[in-house]
Amino acid sequence: MKIVECGSFATKDYYHTEMTPKRIVSRYELEFYDMTGGESYIDGVFYRHTNMHILLSKPGMMRFSVGSMRCYYFHFLADDRLAAVLDELPVMTVPNEEDGALFAVDFSDIAAMDISKATETLAAHSIGYRILERLYRLRTVPEEKEKLPDSDAILLAKEYIEEHYGEKLTLDKLSAVSYLSKNYLRERFTACLGVSPAEYLAHIRVAKVLALLKTHTVTQKEAAYLCGFSGQSHMIATVKKYRGDTPRHLIEK
Repeated sequence: MKIVECGSFATKDYYHTEMTPKRIVSRYELEFYDMTGGESYIDGVFYRHTNMHILLSKPGMMRFSVGSMRCYYFHFLADDRLAAVLDELPVMTVPNEEDGALFAVDFSDIAAMDISKATETLAAHSIGYRILERLYRLRTVPEEKEKLPDSDAILLAKEYIEEHYGEKLTLDKLSAVSYLSKNYLRERFTACLGVSPAEYLAHIRVAKVLALLKTHTVTQKEAAYLCGFSGQSHMIATVKKYRGDTPRHLIEK
């Protein structure tokens, strides 16, 4: 184990709104909640922040939090052997009152440590392994979880298109982002927005490339690349299909 950071966190101290940015987890993140409120969305499932509950996020998971929350935390890296053990642990652990009190002491102690100091780093590792051992012993506790509503899942796909229109986007990628099957995603996306994911992506790209060309700061070829088209001809064809008559400056050689 290599502890990267530790401390305490409160949403109100870091964000003006009560929704943290969506992000992909890059290391193991353990959080112990000392209040009840809000929830974290992790890989399409939400977990309510409840006093004395423990949340474990693993590398590669997508997460964000909604609502006011406060917790102690420590983030760490793990070698393959430890990672194999951690993979057996649930995202949410609900300890009994006795174990919860022990976790509260350990998490508050590790959160207060300065891991830039050798002696405190050693002590933090000792506490960290003790927390993990106790979590492993409690790993059969059922997780409290609930699937995202369809509307939220579709919103994730829609926002992903709007933020990543310049990249190569596939239905497989949007399915992974929204945690819906490809067929169900296409069906629900079309029902909610009136266009398929592919059509919505095309509309976004057309709007972005036309706005970019109006600035006269890039060539048509550069604009096509920046907005996710395979080339200038693909850009012109898409603009013509989704915007009616193609602007003259797009067809001039």
